[in-house]
Amino acid sequence: MGVSDEVRVEVGSDVGDTWQIGMVGLRGSFGDSTEGGWVTDLEGGVGAGIGGRTCALTEHEEGEGGCKSDGKPRDERNAYGAYLGGGLSHHWEHLALYGRARGQLSRAENIPTTQWGSAVVGGQIQAGTHMRLYAGAGMAGYHNEDDSERGLILDAGLAVSTP
Repeated sequence: MGVSDEVRVEVGSDVGDTWQIGMVGLRGSFGDSTEGGWVTDLEGGVGAGIGGRTCALTEHEEGEGGCKSDGKPRDERNAYGAYLGGGLSHHWEHLALYGRARGQLSRAENIPTTQWGSAVVGGQIQAGTHMRLYAGAGMAGYHNEDDSERGLILDAGLAVSTP
């Protein structure tokens, strides 16, 4: 939904094996998305939902490596956070290649504030007047006072815009 020609409201979700988060934010796109053009994106927003676990690393059972589970299942744990990110893309007629990075802060009941970071490169194709299919790969990780992890991520989806 466009706030202006350059700024849009975005609504989305992030679903993993231990969380389900809905989010809303603003994305500003600046540049020329026509043939051969470059576009810079800036984004920011907030999210809320359920999820998180106190013993996130599978090799850590209760009591191992300092992990202390509170026994609460993820679907009974409220979670919320905020994100900021940016990206750069180069456009051709029906194809664009992009790179993006995002930082997030999240908090869930009985889990320390967690910093998340991700960087992805990928491509998107125009799938209709207002639809784009995208896919990419990169690295992501998180860190808090109790735990940290990083690894490969795959990112794919359908982006739909209103006229």
